[in-house]
Amino acid sequence: MKQIRVLVIDDEEELVSSIIKCLRIRGLTAEGVGSGERALDILQSKDFDVVILDFKMPGMNGVDVLRQIRKTSPAVEVIMYTGNGPMETGIDALQLGAYQWIRKPINVNELLVQINNAYDRKVIEADRRAHDEPV
Repeated sequence: MKQIRVLVIDDEEELVSSIIKCLRIRGLTAEGVGSGERALDILQSKDFDVVILDFKMPGMNGVDVLRQIRKTSPAVEVIMYTGNGPMETGIDALQLGAYQWIRKPINVNELLVQINNAYDRKVIEADRRAHDEPV
Protein backbone atom coordinates (compact mmCIF):
# COMPACT_ATOMS: atom_id res chain seq x y z
CA MET A 1 0.00 0.00 0.00
CA LYS A 2 1.32 3.41 -0.93
CA GLN A 3 2.03 5.88 1.86
CA ILE A 4 1.11 9.31 0.50
CA ARG A 5 2.56 12.30 2.34
CA VAL A 6 0.37 15.40 2.20
CA LEU A 7 0.98 18.98 3.35
CA VAL A 8 -2.12 21.16 3.86
CA ILE A 9 -1.60 24.92 3.64
CA ASP A 10 -4.38 27.26 4.78
CA ASP A 11 -4.69 30.12 7.24
CA GLU A 12 -7.96 28.66 8.61
CA GLU A 13 -6.73 26.42 11.44
CA GLU A 14 -10.01 24.54 11.86
CA LEU A 15 -10.13 23.65 8.17
CA VAL A 16 -6.50 22.45 8.22
CA SER A 17 -7.21 20.30 11.29
CA SER A 18 -10.35 18.86 9.71
CA ILE A 19 -8.62 17.96 6.44
CA ILE A 20 -5.65 16.42 8.26
CA LYS A 21 -7.94 14.33 10.45
CA CYS A 22 -9.88 13.05 7.42
CA LEU A 23 -6.69 12.18 5.55
CA ARG A 24 -5.10 10.41 8.51
CA ILE A 25 -8.26 8.35 9.10
CA ARG A 26 -7.88 7.15 5.51
CA GLY A 27 -4.24 6.13 6.04
CA LEU A 28 -2.40 9.10 4.58
CA THR A 29 0.42 10.93 6.34
CA ALA A 30 -0.68 14.54 6.70
CA GLU A 31 0.64 17.74 8.23
CA GLY A 32 -0.65 21.28 8.07
CA VAL A 33 0.60 24.84 8.29
CA GLY A 34 -1.10 28.22 8.42
CA SER A 35 1.00 30.23 5.97
CA GLY A 36 2.80 29.97 2.68
CA GLU A 37 6.04 31.13 4.21
CA ARG A 38 5.95 28.35 6.81
CA ALA A 39 5.06 25.80 4.14
CA LEU A 40 8.07 26.73 2.03
CA ASP A 41 10.31 26.33 5.09
CA ILE A 42 8.90 22.86 5.78
CA LEU A 43 9.23 21.80 2.14
CA GLN A 44 12.98 22.48 2.38
CA SER A 45 13.40 19.98 5.18
CA LYS A 46 10.67 17.36 4.62
CA ASP A 47 9.47 15.39 1.62
CA PHE A 48 5.82 15.52 0.61
CA ASP A 49 4.08 13.97 -2.36
CA VAL A 50 1.08 16.30 -2.56
CA VAL A 51 0.35 19.79 -1.30
CA ILE A 52 -3.22 20.98 -0.69
CA LEU A 53 -3.12 24.76 -0.99
CA ASP A 54 -5.66 27.54 -0.43
CA PHE A 55 -5.72 30.36 -2.97
CA LYS A 56 -6.51 33.14 -0.52
CA MET A 57 -4.24 33.63 2.46
CA PRO A 58 -2.76 36.71 4.10
CA GLY A 59 0.86 37.39 3.27
CA MET A 60 1.87 35.01 0.50
CA ASN A 61 -1.22 34.00 -1.41
CA GLY A 62 -1.64 30.56 -2.92
CA VAL A 63 -0.42 31.53 -6.38
CA ASP A 64 2.80 32.97 -4.91
CA VAL A 65 3.31 29.78 -2.91
CA LEU A 66 2.65 27.65 -6.00
CA ARG A 67 5.26 29.58 -7.99
CA GLN A 68 7.85 28.98 -5.25
CA ILE A 69 6.97 25.29 -4.94
CA ARG A 70 7.42 24.85 -8.68
CA LYS A 71 10.91 26.37 -8.37
CA THR A 72 12.11 24.66 -5.19
CA SER A 73 10.13 21.38 -5.09
CA PRO A 74 9.12 20.62 -8.67
CA ALA A 75 8.30 16.95 -7.99
CA VAL A 76 5.56 17.85 -5.49
CA GLU A 77 2.06 17.85 -6.95
CA VAL A 78 -0.15 20.76 -5.87
CA ILE A 79 -3.93 20.75 -5.55
CA MET A 80 -5.35 24.22 -5.02
CA TYR A 81 -8.77 25.15 -3.71
CA THR A 82 -10.80 28.29 -3.35
CA GLY A 83 -14.10 29.34 -1.85
CA ASN A 84 -15.03 32.16 -4.14
CA GLY A 85 -12.53 32.63 -6.93
CA PRO A 86 -13.55 32.91 -10.56
CA MET A 87 -12.94 30.06 -13.01
CA GLU A 88 -9.96 32.02 -14.40
CA THR A 89 -8.21 31.69 -11.05
CA GLY A 90 -8.21 27.92 -11.39
CA ILE A 91 -7.08 28.08 -14.99
CA ASP A 92 -4.20 30.37 -13.98
CA ALA A 93 -3.20 27.88 -11.28
CA LEU A 94 -3.16 25.01 -13.75
CA GLN A 95 -1.05 27.04 -16.17
CA LEU A 96 1.41 27.75 -13.35
CA GLY A 97 1.80 24.04 -12.68
CA ALA A 98 -0.92 23.04 -10.22
CA TYR A 99 -2.14 19.47 -10.73
CA GLN A 100 -5.77 20.38 -10.07
CA TRP A 101 -8.02 22.91 -8.40
CA ILE A 102 -11.26 22.37 -6.54
CA ARG A 103 -13.86 24.57 -4.88
CA LYS A 104 -14.85 24.86 -1.24
CA PRO A 105 -16.64 23.37 0.51
CA ILE A 106 -14.24 20.51 0.06
CA ASN A 107 -15.76 17.12 -0.63
CA VAL A 108 -13.40 14.70 1.13
CA ASN A 109 -14.06 11.87 -1.32
CA GLU A 110 -13.30 14.15 -4.28
CA LEU A 111 -10.17 15.39 -2.53
CA LEU A 112 -8.99 11.81 -1.92
CA VAL A 113 -9.47 10.94 -5.59
CA GLN A 114 -7.47 14.02 -6.59
CA ILE A 115 -4.71 13.24 -4.07
CA ASN A 116 -4.41 9.67 -5.35
CA ASN A 117 -4.37 10.85 -8.97
CA ALA A 118 -1.75 13.49 -8.18
CA TYR A 119 0.38 10.91 -6.38
CA ASP A 120 0.12 8.52 -9.33
CA ARG A 121 1.23 11.31 -11.68
CA LYS A 122 4.18 12.08 -9.41
CA VAL A 123 5.29 8.44 -9.47
CA ILE A 124 4.93 8.24 -13.27
CA GLU A 125 6.90 11.47 -13.74
CA ALA A 126 9.66 10.30 -11.39
CA ASP A 127 9.91 7.02 -13.28
CA ARG A 128 10.00 8.85 -16.61
CA ARG A 129 12.74 11.20 -15.39
CA ALA A 130 14.77 8.26 -14.06
CA HIS A 131 14.64 6.58 -17.47
CA ASP A 132 15.43 9.80 -19.36
CA GLU A 133 18.61 10.51 -17.43
CA PRO A 134 21.83 9.51 -19.22
CA VAL A 135 23.69 6.60 -17.70
